[in-house]
Amino acid sequence: MDQKISTLLALPLLASPLTLPAKAPKASSSTISTEITPSQRASIRRMKHLLSSAPSFVQKSEQVQAQALFAYFLNEVELDAQLSRKEQDDKIPVFKTLSKGLSPEVASVLTTLLLEETRIRVIDILQNACLDESEIQAHLADYDEGIQRVQNMDVETARQMLFFVAELKIHRQYVYEFGMALGAPAEQLLHHDLCKLSADQFEGYVRYFRGGRLESDKAGFLAAWEIHQHEEHHLESYRKEEGYIDNFSDERLQNNMLETTADMLAATKQRGGGLLTDWLVNVFAKSNPHPRLIPFLRNGLKAAHEFYLESTTHADSDSLFKDLPSWNSEVEEVFKRLAPSNPTHSG
Repeated sequence: MDQKISTLLALPLLASPLTLPAKAPKASSSTISTEITPSQRASIRRMKHLLSSAPSFVQKSEQVQAQALFAYFLNEVELDAQLSRKEQDDKIPVFKTLSKGLSPEVASVLTTLLLEETRIRVIDILQNACLDESEIQAHLADYDEGIQRVQNMDVETARQMLFFVAELKIHRQYVYEFGMALGAPAEQLLHHDLCKLSADQFEGYVRYFRGGRLESDKAGFLAAWEIHQHEEHHLESYRKEEGYIDNFSDERLQNNMLETTADMLAATKQRGGGLLTDWLVNVFAKSNPHPRLIPFLRNGLKAAHEFYLESTTHADSDSLFKDLPSWNSEVEEVFKRLAPSNPTHSG
């Protein structure tokens, strides 16, 4: 078992609550802060309140152990944003070992703490998404329904939910910043990927992406993706045989493709891996995209590439677009082949 976890599990006589360090290591982007925020301090206060009201059969030592483990997870979820996908996956066996080694009483308290923390973070996302109160409550009710559907809720599942929501918040922040730079409408960007919190999508995404992308979880994810892909910022939602796109205005398509570009850049920046240009040449080129999208997507990608080129002129640039090329001669050839025979005016 991981030495850090062994130490935490050996803390039944801890006299005072654990607190997080004043600062976590610097994040990979200057736009993502890892300082302990007021909301995180509020998390610790909520933790104390929940533990103080725990059932009488939960011994004090078990409450403190759950408290220590919860503080550990709060710290881990902040560090998670700095890790590669492989590094994130490598930690999952450690988390699972921890979950299995807890007493039922400690596991129950810790699961409650993790679920409460996740729900608070979901509320924070919704309250900052340009929604009115009725829309917030509708989204939250849908999220709560998804939680109720989960079978065999345990510490590891609750941990996966917390990590997914934290990652989603960062992704939405990147999409907003990229999109605003490209000229996409702010309100549209603020609504990005809220549907992943819905009852029909949340668990599928959580288990697959934060549980290590296991084959046993793939069917649940694919069911969620089948719904999610119809969002207008996904190229998959525009099938060549579907005529409804013919009714879309140029402005609507351009805004959607700006959001698409922001989404692709955000995913690349957040997860690392190959270049966006490689994906465009090797994957997008074979995806049979709707021809009417091509000039609008081209506009978005070329605008993003201009920001990238500007960032290369300064070695110490902290531009959001740094190291994120989105256009080259091969991509140009792909778009020439895919261009409609009667191109739509796109500026």
